[in-house]
Amino acid sequence: MDFIVITGPTFSAAIRKIKRTLKIDAGIELRLDLFHEINTIEIKEILKVLRDAGKKVIFTLRSIQNGGGYKRSMPSLEKEIKDLATLDPDYMDIEWNLSSSLFDALDSTNIIASHHDFIRTPPSIERLLEKMMQKKAYAYKVCTTAQALSDSYRMINFIHKQKNLGLNIIGLCMGEKGKITRQDGLKVGNYLNYKIIHVSDKVAPGIDFP
Repeated sequence: MDFIVITGPTFSAAIRKIKRTLKIDAGIELRLDLFHEINTIEIKEILKVLRDAGKKVIFTLRSIQNGGGYKRSMPSLEKEIKDLATLDPDYMDIEWNLSSSLFDALDSTNIIASHHDFIRTPPSIERLLEKMMQKKAYAYKVCTTAQALSDSYRMINFIHKQKNLGLNIIGLCMGEKGKITRQDGLKVGNYLNYKIIHVSDKVAPGIDFP
């Protein structure tokens, strides 16, 4: 399934963009770390619009240390994640290297445990996944940078293998040489994929329009 990335950065901008997605067969990822402020009342209003439209929703709150936009302390980040989880989104996307206690506190939430590497694709994606799986999650997302097409082919093979093992896996390569993982990833077993409807929502090199 495709998810449309919405970065805000304001409530009104988010609503305008979401209205453009209502006829697209896709869920919505709210990149709340890129909103100017996290206002619970406004987020509830956005959720109502999405629920009424039958849209699946991912909340993402990523720290600046992990390539996101959240600039406050890690304890503040983890508290905000817990608070947002009480709004009952379909998924919460959090970095796998956050505390085990946070993962334990969100045990009733569909967690997407994420890893982002904006420089390369590691020699062994499988070994990285083994480390990530020390944290219990509903799905695991490995997002790396393709320095060569061979990195993307390795990622495609990785997705296919993990899907056959019954794992909810999302494997994506950023960059021009990584586009094949976005184009063909769903075909070989990616749990979901990301698209944008506005250039201002381009959160990673290689992400494209529906």
